[in-house]
Amino acid sequence: MDKIKKVIKTYNAAADSFDKKPLSFWNFFGQKTVDLANLRQGDSVLDVCCGSGASALPAAREVGKEGLVIGVDLSERLLQLGQSKADAAGLDWIYFIQANMEQIKFPRHRFHAVMCVFGIFFFEDMERQLANLWRLVKPTGKIGITTWGSNIFSPVSEIWNEELSKIRMDLVSDFQPWDNITTEKGLKELFFNTGIETVRIVSSQRKQILNDPEDFWTIAMGSGFRWIIEQLTPEERIYFKTRLLSKVRAHGINSIETNALIAVAQKPPARQDL
Repeated sequence: MDKIKKVIKTYNAAADSFDKKPLSFWNFFGQKTVDLANLRQGDSVLDVCCGSGASALPAAREVGKEGLVIGVDLSERLLQLGQSKADAAGLDWIYFIQANMEQIKFPRHRFHAVMCVFGIFFFEDMERQLANLWRLVKPTGKIGITTWGSNIFSPVSEIWNEELSKIRMDLVSDFQPWDNITTEKGLKELFFNTGIETVRIVSSQRKQILNDPEDFWTIAMGSGFRWIIEQLTPEERIYFKTRLLSKVRAHGINSIETNALIAVAQKPPARQDL
């Protein structure tokens, strides 16, 4: 299965848990990215890998009815969730589009702001995709890229790999797609290699509370971990879940790390535009 199909299948499946309370970090970082973008009334915004609207919805509130927000994602089910929330809030100026951002075409300098929250690492060539998004930003406009920081979901992530290796070693990976940009240095290099030399990076050290070990399973079901769960047989899934949550409980773990980095860059005026 190619990467695009894998992402679609994973997040369509994860949609049934994506907006549950233990995954509140989606909304937290969506709002934080919007805040750092410092949007204004009437702005036009593109939100790539928008999910169920964690950043697109607050962006729509910031730009108001004179503005425009377009959310793009591969997952039809997540987009349906986003649209239903927009409808309930009366945000008629936000549009959700199912598309591959590597193929969709927008005019150069189309948006006052472009955001990609927990999505840039899904692209095979992150530098190329960042350059493509940068071209869509108007002069003096901004781009906001949010990615995971170090030790994501630790200490449960370590237990996850330990228990998974006992039943399906083929599903254990020592490398995650975001590993090269979990530090300020790595994220700055991504921007620099794209030709964006001035970027502000905000590091957010955050923990997600687990009221019960079951909360972590909910997080796994509503995140990229869902792919692994879907590969297990029903028997393997029951065994794995039981072992995992038993160890989380035995270790008294009541929180996991959800650290992130948010990079914001402002485009120079037109006469200096790259």
